[in-house]
Parts: sequence; C-alpha cells; structure tokens
Amino acid sequence: MTMYQKQQQEKKEKERTALLSLLEEMLDPNVFGMRPCVHGGDVQRTAAELGIPWREMIDFSASVNSLGPSPKVLKAICDNLWQIPFYPDPCSELLKESISKHIGGIDEGNVIVGNGSTELIWLFSDILLSDSDKVIIPAPTYGEYETAISKKGAKPIFLNLDQEKEFRIVYEDVIDRISYEKPKMVFICNPNNPPSKVIGREEMLSIVEECARKNVFVFVDEAYVDFVDKPWEVTVAPEVNDYWNLFVLHSMTKIYGMPGLRVGYGISNHEFINVLERVKQPWNVNCLAQVAAIEGLKDEDHLRKTRKIITSGRKYLAEKIESFKSLHLYKPEANFLLININKVEMTAAQLKGKLARKRILIRDCSSFRNMDRYHVRVSVRTPEQNQRLIEALKITV
Repeated sequence: MTMYQKQQQEKKEKERTALLSLLEEMLDPNVFGMRPCVHGGDVQRTAAELGIPWREMIDFSASVNSLGPSPKVLKAICDNLWQIPFYPDPCSELLKESISKHIGGIDEGNVIVGNGSTELIWLFSDILLSDSDKVIIPAPTYGEYETAISKKGAKPIFLNLDQEKEFRIVYEDVIDRISYEKPKMVFICNPNNPPSKVIGREEMLSIVEECARKNVFVFVDEAYVDFVDKPWEVTVAPEVNDYWNLFVLHSMTKIYGMPGLRVGYGISNHEFINVLERVKQPWNVNCLAQVAAIEGLKDEDHLRKTRKIITSGRKYLAEKIESFKSLHLYKPEANFLLININKVEMTAAQLKGKLARKRILIRDCSSFRNMDRYHVRVSVRTPEQNQRLIEALKITV
C-alpha cells in the first residue's frame, strides 16, 4: 500500500467514525442496541457464493409449503394485473371477509392484515411497549420478537426452554415467570420454531386466562398451526372475543406457499384491532397479494394435498433421521424437524456448508438464543426432495 493510499484509507475511516458519532446523537439510542435477526431461506446469497444457479438449490432452511402456492393463486394474479395502476384497498376489506369465514367465530372487525406477519409483530410492539417494559420470550424461538421489542427499548426476559424436555414450552414455567417478573406481555410461538413443539388449545387458553388476571398481553404466533395433525385442537384464534389480552398471528407465507408476496394477518378483539388499524401504514398490502391471499384461502383441495404430503414426509424424515446413530431428532409436530448433531464431528455451520455444495440448504440454528452450534433445522418437502436430503446426509454425517 502506498503512502497516498494509506492516507486516503485513514481519511475514510475518520469520516466513517464521525458519521457514526453523529448518527448516535440523532437517532433513537435503542436502534444501536438491536441484535440483527438471522433468517432461513437465503437461497440467492448462498447460491451466489457457491456459483450455483439459485433455482437449483433445494431449500430445507425455510419452513414453507414445498408445493408452492395453489395454481389458482397464480391464475388469479395473472387475471388481476390490471389492478397495478390503482392504489390497493388500504384496509384489505375483501381479504378480511375471506379470513373471517376461514377462521370461523369471528368477523371482519377482528382482523388486521399486514405486509407479512412480521410487520404485525413490529406494529404490535410499537403501540404496546415503551422503555423498561418487560416482555417474556421463550428461548429458542422466532428472533423477530426480540428485534421488535428492542427497537422500543423494552427488556426481554428469556424463558430458557429445557433441552432435556426437547425445548417444549411448559405451562407451569410460563406462569411462574410471569408471576415473578410481572411483564407487560409474553410472546408464544405455537407450534414453536425451531423446536417444532405444540401447546394444546386448552393449555394455551389457561395461560391467556392467567395473564388476563395479571394484566399481561399474550401474543400467540400460529404461523405453522395449519401444518399440525389436528390444528383445531391447537388454534385459539376463534376465541379472541372472549379475552381482552389475546392477539393471534397467522401467516399466508407458510402453508399457502407465498413468502414472496408478504401477507400475514392478526386476530384480536374489535377494540384492539381498531387501535392497530389507526396506526398501521396505509396501503400496506399490495393489490396482487390481496387477490392471491383470497384465492389461497378458497382452495381447500390444495391445502388437503399439502397436509397429506407434510404428514407422510414428516414421518419419513423422522424415521430416516432417527436411524442415524450420530443424529438426535426431537420429535416433530409441525412441518420442520430440529436435529442435534453433537455426535457428528462438525458444527451446524460446517454441515450446512457441506450440504450447500450438494445444492441442499438447511438452517444452522446457532443464531437462536439458548441453542448451541450443534443444532440444525430442516423442513419437510416433497418425497423426492426428502429422499435427496437423506441420501446427502448418508455420505456427509
């Protein structure tokens, strides 16, 4: 490096330091303390790093319907391209009507629609939390809960789940922590991600009732509930009118196979939904996403086909993975499987790298709180793709 280049580099570094100092003075201080959230599904970047066309990658890292969206959804999108020159319905009224019929026991006033379910996690946290509020978050779980509350300066209280109990959320542990910490709210992902464990409907409602007595909001994320064997024995969405403190989140990303369109929805009592509607961004869900979601909710045949593939695929993968002496499988209840690879002479990151070179992408779970670097998550995909994963594992672990 020449003297001139060194001087230029030092100048740029000083400018960068000065800019960071200025930003720290002008921006919300909570922003600088936020922990970046890692997600699965980063197929494009991984493929680019390996020099592989990204459409050749089989993505087991994102727990999304491997069949993709219903063909009727794709047709509806094509049939409604004429809507693009117009603003979309800012309140997604027709979609709300479809959602209320799909859930049952609620009406359009119980529903808010978001640009992906994560927008609603952030919106919920924005209106409810302030500096020093306590929020209970099981660990491990979906990382955006922590990111959303950190932006508001709230304090996360992590309920570390017991590995010996397969990271299952235990009712008594939740209630004990709530009684001790006296939080403003609690996040519960059901089925939980990545442990793939379910809390039954009655047990969840008992948590909600106890929290109501203690003036604690309960945010129940049911993004994966449609993948469990008996979702009606798990979901608490139809019960929102009976509890002032219950908010239930659903996603069109997962079982409807539409992550690229970004549609999610929240369900709660009328009064709370009215507050959320007043502060949400206008036109937050585009016209084609609204049309696609409505059509997706209608296509029960596609859902039945999906559930059949998930049920058989989960059983196949569980049986095959359990046959590996070097792998420990936590019994799955959703459309993804958590695996402990501690007996394999490599970390989750190393296994992910080896499989990526075979055009298979898995989720390294080391970014989740309360989870070590020897856990990976794989989603259930088509029979042929599931077989590809097992064959790849045979020659890798």
